[in-house]
Amino acid sequence: MLYKLFLFSLFFLLPLAFSEENSSYTSSGKDIFEGDEYWDEQYLDLCDNVAKDTTWQWRRAVCFEYLISFQAVKVEIISWSPGLVIYRDMFTKKQVHDYLEIMKHQDFEEQQVVNDDGTEYYSKYRKANGTQIIAQDFPAALSIWKTVKNLIPTLNIESSEDIVALSYIRGGHYAAHHDFLEYPSEKEWDSWMKNYGNRFGTLIMAFETAKLGGATIFPSLNAAIRPNPGDAFFWFNAMGNTKQEDLSDHGGCPIYEGKKSISTIWFRMKNQPILTKLLNPGHISARWLIPDHF
Repeated sequence: MLYKLFLFSLFFLLPLAFSEENSSYTSSGKDIFEGDEYWDEQYLDLCDNVAKDTTWQWRRAVCFEYLISFQAVKVEIISWSPGLVIYRDMFTKKQVHDYLEIMKHQDFEEQQVVNDDGTEYYSKYRKANGTQIIAQDFPAALSIWKTVKNLIPTLNIESSEDIVALSYIRGGHYAAHHDFLEYPSEKEWDSWMKNYGNRFGTLIMAFETAKLGGATIFPSLNAAIRPNPGDAFFWFNAMGNTKQEDLSDHGGCPIYEGKKSISTIWFRMKNQPILTKLLNPGHISARWLIPDHF
């Protein structure tokens, strides 16, 4: 593999991170949506008011670019510890188009919320439609899967769940939550938990963005991610001691206009090389996502 690194200040690349379309609205006059009672006002303000998101001003916020096998990897570090990273233009326009074509022909179902005992139930806490996509069944999905594998080599995608495609229309949202699964006892573990461990990290891939709304917020980090089609972002759900990363709470902001189409890959703990190298039981740094050559 060929690696080459370019480093920039995130401050100077701000126009790349936020489009005018997504930055033109504030929390005043926002729509009332089903399930708004699960949202704190300060969380909605972080969703709707771009000025509230100051992560790009942080002293350690940086952008850099490196090459893997002659393919550019454009990285924005939103948080070093715990790691929260945006991968800009991870997928080509053709990949985005072809994957959206797959989504158009899938049967989407209303998504449920996972209870503490591992059971699932319907709730206004989450208003989204989704479906599972087996990468090997579709060339376009397999292309997405291989790109993730190649461009983030520090993660073991072989120990991940199948791709979950999600569609959010007007009024869709997912209030703040953790992806790390907690069960009362091992008796409630499902097959994924038994065979692959808990959700080590989450990768969200953006294929279509809403005209208004639809950011992903991280309240504990005071951060809001507003991706463009073709972008992806990753964060750690666990700490070095394999316990829940409390600062990984996040929420899918309400859609006020348009549609958001994303897909999620949950990386499980089994055979994750990062976990075998960690000496610190605390937050997992974004540094572990950068190939060793740097």
